[in-house]
Order: sequence, then structure tokens, then C-alpha cells
Amino acid sequence: MADDADDGNDHWYYAPAKTLHGALQRGCGAAGAWVAAHRVAPELVLDCVRRDYRWDRQVDERTVYLARLVSTSSCPSTR
Repeated sequence: MADDADDGNDHWYYAPAKTLHGALQRGCGAAGAWVAAHRVAPELVLDCVRRDYRWDRQVDERTVYLARLVSTSSCPSTR
């Protein structure tokens, strides 16, 4: 899987599924809700925005999921 944001480095992996980072990488709604409720881990949210973790980009749409994560978490604004 090619990654435009990280040229030449295609050696990525999912964090374990039972961790917050792994759940965010997989697009788990419960992880998004947890981040929104606790307002922590902006670096994990930014990691998911920077790198596209989807296996199949034709059927897995995460634009709204990622936008909500950024807006509800304590991510620094880039404005």
C-alpha cells in the first residue's frame, strides 16, 4: 500500500486492535467516541489523519470520521 504522505516508507503496521491507537487506525466508532469524551491523544488522531490506514479505498470512506475526530479532539488547529 503506497502512502503519499510518507514517500518511500511502506513499512507500516496497525497497532494492536485493543489499544486506542489501533482502534483509531481501524476507524472504530467507539474509539472516536472515547477520544471525543476524554479529549486526549491528539498525536494519535493526527497520525490517523496523516497516514491513510484504509485497506480498500473504494469501500472504506473515513472523511467524516476523521473530520469529527479532529474537531472533537484537542488537536492543534492548522489555521
